[in-house]
Amino acid sequence: MRDRFLVAVLAATSIGAACASAPKTPPAPEASSEAAPPGADEAPPTDAEELAAGGGHPGGSPEVRRIDPARALEAALRHPDPHARAASLETLHEVFGGHPQLSEIIASVLVQTYAELLEIEKMREWSRKVQVRDDTSYADVLNAMAYAYAELGEHLAEGLIRVEQGLAILDRLTSRLEAHGEQPAPGGPLEARRAAFLDTRGWLHFKMEKVALALEDLIRADELMDDPEIHWHRCVVLEKLERRGEAAAACADALVHDERFADEARARLSALTEDPEGALTAARARSAKRRSETILRRSIDRPTPRLELLDQEGNALPLGGEERPGAIQVFWLWATWCKPCLDELPLLEAVAGREENREVRFLAVNVDQDPELVHRFLQRRALSFPVAYGDAHETLRALNVGGLPALFVRDAAGRIRFVHLGADPAIGEILQAEIDALQSTP
Repeated sequence: MRDRFLVAVLAATSIGAACASAPKTPPAPEASSEAAPPGADEAPPTDAEELAAGGGHPGGSPEVRRIDPARALEAALRHPDPHARAASLETLHEVFGGHPQLSEIIASVLVQTYAELLEIEKMREWSRKVQVRDDTSYADVLNAMAYAYAELGEHLAEGLIRVEQGLAILDRLTSRLEAHGEQPAPGGPLEARRAAFLDTRGWLHFKMEKVALALEDLIRADELMDDPEIHWHRCVVLEKLERRGEAAAACADALVHDERFADEARARLSALTEDPEGALTAARARSAKRRSETILRRSIDRPTPRLELLDQEGNALPLGGEERPGAIQVFWLWATWCKPCLDELPLLEAVAGREENREVRFLAVNVDQDPELVHRFLQRRALSFPVAYGDAHETLRALNVGGLPALFVRDAAGRIRFVHLGADPAIGEILQAEIDALQSTP
């Protein structure tokens, strides 16, 4: 549960703005009129306090302590021990109690942390400090509370109420998108949260012994998101219904996704089927197929504008227009002065190296204004795939790009299917998945 909801809080809220506007130096504490008893031990610092004073070094005095909110929150969220995480977050809430937006975000995360710990009273206590609102962060709070009730098998009716409140929020957010002519991104945050709510409702129904309703919710959740927890719950429900073959498949689906279920799932899988390895092989194939389908659902389909490029010998190298490459093509806009481009280059070269025998073509389109500068650069740092040159203004205008780097993936028909603007440290993994998805289509 933690991976699904808690880490999403930073991305799902305006935490960047909240942290930017929060004071980095909390007010100095008032001097106490009572001296501390001799030899009194200090409490060990929490993660939040470790980020204090002297640019984040522990051991600073309270008078000079400075806490960077974003850094402190990130450290607390990533703490593997939920008890320590909760202590750090409570310290941060006290420090930034005078900043309403930031303290609200911290309270939301604390609700989810105590839900993970199944500490219901603390979860409820912090939920009273979270304002009811129509956004994904509050929806995550509702889902975390409902799931905690399902795990404990307590307050199940209240859990169902929380789920319905959360689904209503997602419905309203979806309606707002549709009012602007948009749809929720396939496999995106709204779909993932809807799947999580359906999973939670299914688990609540199961604990209420409404097994048919549970399976209905879990099937709908599974259609929206390929998630190990959903698979595991399907396995348990299907086994209860004595549908052993389907239960074995769901159990295998959970296993190939997440080792958290390893021991119990392997034992259950062996009890459900005489060929557990065959079930796992089939599950891996299903997972790969679903991943490709999800990626392709997010793809675009637009023509490639004609670009007038030159190869390294100065010969014309047209790209786009009516030209059909006959193979997947990745072309990447870059410049020698663009540090993010140079940081990204090794990641792209790694993908290009793996795709050397799979008919995937890579082209680095340089938009520097000085060819001699580029020539000297390439003498020092040769690229592992071909380089072409394009006029910066015309190339960026034709592709509707405002900055570098910019990466485009074309299918064999010459249509642009994926676009990535700006640097992304995960671009290698993302690009590989997109290429695999395109190659999986007829």
